[in-house]
Amino acid sequence: MHNEGLSNTEIAQKTGFTAASVKNYLSANFSPINAHYGKQCEGKLAPFREDVFRWRTEGMKYREIYERIREKGYSGTQDAIRGFVTKEQRIRRDLATMVNVDFVEFVDKKKWILKLLYKPTEDIQGLSEAQLSAIFDNYPLAKDTLDIVKRV
Repeated sequence: MHNEGLSNTEIAQKTGFTAASVKNYLSANFSPINAHYGKQCEGKLAPFREDVFRWRTEGMKYREIYERIREKGYSGTQDAIRGFVTKEQRIRRDLATMVNVDFVEFVDKKKWILKLLYKPTEDIQGLSEAQLSAIFDNYPLAKDTLDIVKRV
């Protein structure tokens, strides 16, 4: 659009991006690869993870767990503890229902798909053919999208 003579404001109106974002994207220094993709910040509960699970196993209520870890420096909410434990239980339950599985590997599909948009497969370190195949098997739309991007 820029090459066709449209201004940043016109591009912003057509694309829904802000004019500042359009200016950023058109900058010679712009890189589509973000160093933060695939990196996860430790949550507020990370330092207390083992304590939380041990206390839940012992039958302690969320309110009691919240009070204990708050004394140790936790600044989150009681609801966050409940969500954290529920998510962990769901993951463990899902893993337990898998039949004939010797090894389970979690693939951060968003991280790899974003990298695949900007780099050839062979240039992405840490992504095996098996992982790529698993992503495409489970997310066929991702494969279709990447095929379209590579054709352009």
